Amino acid sequence: MKNKVVLYLFTTLTILYIKSTKTFPLEIKDASGKQFKFNRIPNRIISLAPSITENLFLLGVGKKIVGNTTYCDFPEEAKKIEKVGTYIQPNIEKIVSLFPDIIFIPKEGMKKELIFKIQKLGLSIFVFDVEHDLDSLLKNFNILAKIVGKEKEGKKITEECKSRLTKIMQKTKKIKSRKKVFWQINAPVIMTSSGSTLQGNILKLAGAINIAESSKINYPRYSKEEVIKQNPDVIMIIDMGVITQDEINKWKKYKNIKAVRENKLFAIDANLVSRPVPTRFVEAVEKIYEIVYGY
Repeated sequence: MKNKVVLYLFTTLTILYIKSTKTFPLEIKDASGKQFKFNRIPNRIISLAPSITENLFLLGVGKKIVGNTTYCDFPEEAKKIEKVGTYIQPNIEKIVSLFPDIIFIPKEGMKKELIFKIQKLGLSIFVFDVEHDLDSLLKNFNILAKIVGKEKEGKKITEECKSRLTKIMQKTKKIKSRKKVFWQINAPVIMTSSGSTLQGNILKLAGAINIAESSKINYPRYSKEEVIKQNPDVIMIIDMGVITQDEINKWKKYKNIKAVRENKLFAIDANLVSRPVPTRFVEAVEKIYEIVYGY
């Protein structure tokens, strides 16, 4: 009887092991064009972006993160992980001392010199492409899921997010008069997001008209005069800390803007609309829809 139990446990564990490693070895190319071959699931991960850290926790492998940036603050457990500096200025010595199997970094704002420096030390660094819409966001998320052995979980989260978005899109189809939105992302120099950015796509899916939609620059400067000319129905300002309320107060002086006259000035959580995480993206679309259309 004892032998049968041992045999059963051994067989069960073997099956579970095979299932968890059936996609390995995994060959995949990163956004820098480098070809990777993962022979096994990485167990020691360094994340150089808050969104990557959050995505790893979302996939259930947060405990495998041995290092992340000082800006990695969600979920709460992420704050307790060893810090390796910032995305712009990581502490290379600290990174080396943590003996990572893999380092994950986003392409946007990436310094090629940093990549080369880390690679010269014999460390593997995987670059994720820029997320500018839902498709590119989900593509990166599912690549990450494959690498960490959570492909099934990644697909499930993807389908759940798409299902929630479908419900919002069913509502936006019924909108008779779409409202114009000005989206402020910087101060005192006023900047906004074009339709080619992640934030621009959030607005679009929420059924709003981005007054900077057609800009050829992703994050163009925008004058108050241009905003007055466009006369948006709603003004949204990404939360920039203590200066956010000051910016709202400045806009309140311009009574010739419809958004000001109707008191449609809102501060938006920067992390919600700026971190390329599937669940955040969907939540942002839902939130913006609710704010703009009031239901």
